[in-house]
Amino acid sequence: MAAGATIWQEYIKEAGAHDQQLLQQWNQNLDTMLIVATLFSAVVTAFVIETIQGLGPSSQDLTNSLLLDIVQGIKNTSLNTTQTQAETDFVVSPTNVWVNGLWFTSLACSLGDAAIAMLIKQWLNAYSAGLPASPQLHARMRQHRFNALIRWKTPEIIGFLPFALSICVMMFLAGLSVWLFSLNNTIAIASTACIGIIFIFHVASLFLPAI
Repeated sequence: MAAGATIWQEYIKEAGAHDQQLLQQWNQNLDTMLIVATLFSAVVTAFVIETIQGLGPSSQDLTNSLLLDIVQGIKNTSLNTTQTQAETDFVVSPTNVWVNGLWFTSLACSLGDAAIAMLIKQWLNAYSAGLPASPQLHARMRQHRFNALIRWKTPEIIGFLPFALSICVMMFLAGLSVWLFSLNNTIAIASTACIGIIFIFHVASLFLPAI
């Protein structure tokens, strides 16, 4: 087919309108997900800062234990501070292990989602950049790039990212429920009931459209 054929102009016109609408929708979805992932990661980080202290003895505990060892050593005229009592007696509770495990996993996954979203936005920006002026070359290059997006499962990845982020949220809420039960049963029961409703609604929103 000749390079100056009208079909190339028509193809560019139709494909351009299709790409503009598709890229706009994808970018809006990714922007929304990035905002939610950023806010969510900040919230999880604030909670993790509080609970990570339960995974090991604090510096204040070590200082107090060291001072106690010194006093006892002076009394016994035998000073030995090679190992503090806090280090030997400290035991990580199962609650702290579960809570920090869920929250750290949730935080890592949400940051991973954000990183993938930014990478895909770079792909989308490069998709429509630097296309040749020649209608025939323009059309061929555009189709090559579009085929590459499909081959790399870009639509599926963009659709999966919000689902993955929702899994991160559910892991955080599960950890929050476990943590609250270690503090106060009444508050934990009320919060867990709300979390259960959110979980049921989320599962229903995933499967009901397919019915």
